[in-house]
Amino acid sequence: MLKMSSFSFLVTGCTGFIGSHLVERLSSLGHSVHCIIRPDSNLIRISNVSKNLNLHTCVNEYDLERLFDNFKFDYIFHLATEYHKYDDFSRFSSMIDSNIKFPSLLISLAAKNDVKGFINTGSFFEYSPSPSAIDENSLLAPNNFYSRTKICFESILKTFIDSLPIATLKIFYPYGPRDNFKLIPLLFDSILNNRAISLSQGNQRIDPIFIDDIIDSYICCIDWLSTPTNKYSYHSFNIGSGKPFSIREIVEQVELISSSNLNVEWGDPSKVDVGDYYADISKATSILGWTPKFSLHEGLSRYFSEYKELS
Repeated sequence: MLKMSSFSFLVTGCTGFIGSHLVERLSSLGHSVHCIIRPDSNLIRISNVSKNLNLHTCVNEYDLERLFDNFKFDYIFHLATEYHKYDDFSRFSSMIDSNIKFPSLLISLAAKNDVKGFINTGSFFEYSPSPSAIDENSLLAPNNFYSRTKICFESILKTFIDSLPIATLKIFYPYGPRDNFKLIPLLFDSILNNRAISLSQGNQRIDPIFIDDIIDSYICCIDWLSTPTNKYSYHSFNIGSGKPFSIREIVEQVELISSSNLNVEWGDPSKVDVGDYYADISKATSILGWTPKFSLHEGLSRYFSEYKELS
C-alpha cells in the first residue's frame, strides 16, 4: 500500500480518535504529514508522533489560503468535524461553519492548487436503520443535524469532480485505542473497576470496525485515487466489518476476552437507541481492494490489552 514514496499529506481532524491513528500511520510510512489544528486543540493523541509531522494553526480563511501558498500537498484527508448527537439550535451555526463552510473552502483550495485527490469522512448515521446490510445506495435518513451537515457537504464535494478525484469513506462503528468514551470503553471501565452498568434492551445491532482496519481503508483509498483511470471521479465507500453484532453479543465478547462477568442492568428499549446498522462492504472490497483483517474478538482483545495498561 502507498506504493509511491514521498507523498505530502494534509490532514484535518488529526487530534481526534481516527485522525490521530491516521497521522501516526502516515508518519511511520515516511510521508510528510501536515495537520490543521485550532489554537485550543488538545494534542495528547498525537504526542507520540515525532517525525514527519507539521502542525499548522488555522483560525480563518486567510490562514488556510496562506497554508496552500506555502506548501504543496498531494492528497488531503478530511476528518475534522463538529459532532453533537442531540440537536441544539444554539450549535447549528458553528456546525455549519465547521462541517460545511470550512471543508467547502478546503476542497476549493484543493482544486485550485492541483491537489491529486481528496478523501472525505462520513458516517453511518447518514443512513436509515435497516435489518439488512446497508450499501452505498441505501436510503439516506439523517437522524440529527450533524448527519444533515455531512450529507450537505458530500453534495458540495461532487461539484469538484472535474478537478480532482474524490472519495468519501462512511465509517460505521469505530473502536480501538484512544477512542472516545463510548460503549466499548464504557464496558472495559465497568469490568476493570467492578462498576454496574445500565444499558437498554441491547438487541439493536451495530457494525464494530477496529481502528487498524479503518486506517487501512484510508491507505487503500489513496492507492486507488492515485491510479490514472481515477483522475476525475467520485465514489463513497462503506467501511465496516460487514457483520452485525447486537449490544448483548458485544457484552458477551468483552466478558470472554476479560474472563470476567459484567454487572449489566438490562432495561427497556430506549428512544436514543440507534437501530440496526451494518455495512455492505462489497464496494470497498472490489474497488479499493480493502477487507477488514480483525474479527470482533481480535480487535476487542487488542484494545482491552492496551486499555488495561493505561488504566
